[in-house]
Amino acid sequence: MKGKFFSIMDAREELYEDGESYAGFGEAEFARWRYRSGREAFSDAVRLNQADDASRRRLVTYNEILALDRRTGFGTALGTLGS
Repeated sequence: MKGKFFSIMDAREELYEDGESYAGFGEAEFARWRYRSGREAFSDAVRLNQADDASRRRLVTYNEILALDRRTGFGTALGTLGS
């Protein structure tokens, strides 16, 4: 950590050691419309727990959302998918 404040990404890297924690973080990011960081979290969840079909399905959903954004520019225009 650098200084007094740190980002949730720093906390994620330091605290999450299992797939379930990453999946929880991914769900929180989905609720905040932060699809890129949520996709990373679900990717980590699947990497850590290959048998987690729910996280694998959510990762597919994230990829579909981000693919739509690349085609339409909708989320980028709103500033919602940039995180």
